[in-house]
Parts: sequence; structure tokens; C-alpha cells
Amino acid sequence: MTTPIFTAATAAHQQGRLEEAKAGYLKVLKRKKNHADALHQLGMVYLSQGDWAQAQTHIRQALAIKENAIFLTNLGIALKESQQLEAAHEAYQRALTLEPKNAKIHNNLGNLLKDCSRLDEAEAAYQRAIALQPGYAESYNHLALLLAENQRWDEAEHLYRKALQLKPDYAHAYNNLASLLKNTERTEQAEAAYRRAIELKANYAEAYNNLGVLLGDANRFEEAQGAYQRATELKADYVDAYKNWGVLCGYAKRWQEAEALYQHALAIDPGHEDTLYNLSLLLLSQERYREGWPLYELRYAPTRKGTLAIPALTYPRWQGESLEGKSLVVWPEQGLGDQIQCARYAPLLKKKYGLARLTLLCAPALKALLQTVEGVDLVCTDPSEVGPHDYWSFFLSLPL
Repeated sequence: MTTPIFTAATAAHQQGRLEEAKAGYLKVLKRKKNHADALHQLGMVYLSQGDWAQAQTHIRQALAIKENAIFLTNLGIALKESQQLEAAHEAYQRALTLEPKNAKIHNNLGNLLKDCSRLDEAEAAYQRAIALQPGYAESYNHLALLLAENQRWDEAEHLYRKALQLKPDYAHAYNNLASLLKNTERTEQAEAAYRRAIELKANYAEAYNNLGVLLGDANRFEEAQGAYQRATELKADYVDAYKNWGVLCGYAKRWQEAEALYQHALAIDPGHEDTLYNLSLLLLSQERYREGWPLYELRYAPTRKGTLAIPALTYPRWQGESLEGKSLVVWPEQGLGDQIQCARYAPLLKKKYGLARLTLLCAPALKALLQTVEGVDLVCTDPSEVGPHDYWSFFLSLPL
């Protein structure tokens, strides 16, 4: 039963006054502790505030009172946000048994499957949502995101534009379309789309950040800096924006500003690997090798976009263990010059660490040269020639 207190709390919730809404729902529950809708809505307030545990607790309490597809869908969202992906999948499936033709549930299931890298299933879920509700702009946008990540540019662009046809004020779709246009080298159109997203949603920090990247790539330094500054004003803990701003300052050789921005990002998220990697480049460029070289190992961090591939070998990567009487193969990476520079460390592996056998894998153009390096037992140009070893390492990891 709806009460004036619940109605007022719901109105505050819809207007973004979350603490007022929370107080109202709690007041309802104080009078009637088994008010399922109040419990669910209180869970949604916590969900909006990023408190996944409290969101799950209250939505589960609502579900204990009545089984409801909307409750289950929102529980799935809370579980997904806390990386409980299997439990989220179960919640969506339960919701679909109650409402199999609910497009929103299929759309949310698609988001989950995409996060689980079950891309074909995600695509099918989005398509099902669109079939059930052809006017559902969000599903067109989400399907377009999936296709764009797989460089199916034409299909994705068509879907973004369909979403915008259905919902002309859809700022997220403009932002995503802009990123596609940037990736397909239509810079002017991309800029216009980012600016349209910001026009529609003035507090859209992500669009400001993306615009900053585009402007920086176009060497429009002051404008890019203004975009990053605005992004961080809107979202004070926006690590990516601080990191991108630092990259911009680095390109402009404003080293102190760049380092300060990286450090600010790391104060928010000390383990942010992309920031640590970019900081390593800055430190190495200033010949601060003791600080920079350990961080440079993050060039292979799996969370970084465009990271280089780790070879699939049956023996471990050398992490500083004793090499006394052991064998090691050094794997190629990056340019020929980098490999030549780091080959100088090969003799130390035997003299200082007691390595018994050293193999270098390199491009054919370097074979004759690297065969002259002291301490090298074998130089190969084909991975199939390498054979088993105790450890492996990259060339650019040797200075460590």
C-alpha cells in the first residue's frame, strides 16, 4: 500500500535527492518492516551510491517478501557491479522466468554476458531485447558498443544513429558515436558529437575526458587541458582523466605538471596500472631509471589496452630467482634498437648470477650481431628452435 511518506520518498529519489529518499524509505520501514517496495527502493538508493553490499541486502529482503522480476533485475545489477557474475546471471534468469518478454531484463543480461566475454550470447540478448521492444534505444546503444569493440564499425554506427533517432536527447549514445567516429578518423564529426553529448548532459565527465583525448591528439593543448580540468571538476576521483591530462602535459614537455597529475591519480587509485605505466615512461625519459624501470614492467599488464602479448611457454618468467646453474631464454620485444641496447646485460647473467645456459631469440636481421655477444650460448630466430629452459625473460626486463 502506498503511503504519503513513501510517495514523497519516491519523488525525492526520482529527483536525485538520495539522502532525503533514504530517510523516507527508512521511516516507512520503521512503521512497516515488511514493506517490499520500500526495501527495494532503499536498495536502489544504495545502488546509486555505489554501496553494492547494502543494495543487495535490501533487495534480497524485498524478494523474501515477494518474488518480483524488477527486484531480481536490480539485484542482478548490484551483483554484477560487485563482480558476482554467476550470481547476477542467476538473478537475471530468475527474472526472465517471471517475465520472459521483458526487454529491459534481456538488455541487462546482454550487459552481463558482454562483461563475461560471452559475446555471441550478449549480441543475441540485445537482439532479443530489440525484437521485443523495437523502440528501446538503450539496447541499440549497448549492441552498438559491443559491435564497435569488435570493429564492426558500419553496423555499430547504424545502431547508434537508430538509438538517437528513437531518443534524440540520448547523451550516452552521442558520446559512444563520437568515439566510433574518432576511431574511424572522422575527427570533426567526432568532436561535434562529443560536444552535443555535453550540451545534452552538462555534467558528463566522461564526454569531457573523451573530448580532451581527441583535442590532445589534434595538438590543441589548451582546449584539451580545459576539457580535462572540467572532467575532474565534475568527477573529483576520475583517475583516467587525471592520467590523460598527465599524458597531455608529458607530450608538451611540462614534466612537473605531468608527474603531479600522475601522482594525483595514484593517490586515488594506487594500483592503476595504466597510470603507473605512463609514469614509468616519464621517469625513464628523465633518466630516473631506478624509479622508472620497475614500473615499466606494466607494459604487459593485462588490464592495459593495447598491451603486448606474453608468450605462452611451459616454463616461468624470471622474476629475480637464483639463476645459479639454470638456463634462460630472452624473448624479443619492441624495436631492434631496444634489443641491441639490452643485449649488453647478457654477460652479467653469467658473471654475476651464475647462469649456465643463455639463449637469445631475435629477428633474423640481428642474429649475426647477437652471436658476438659474450656469454650467449645460442641465438635463435624461430620460437620453435628454442626448446625447454628453466626461465624466460624479455630483453627490456634485463636491466632490472
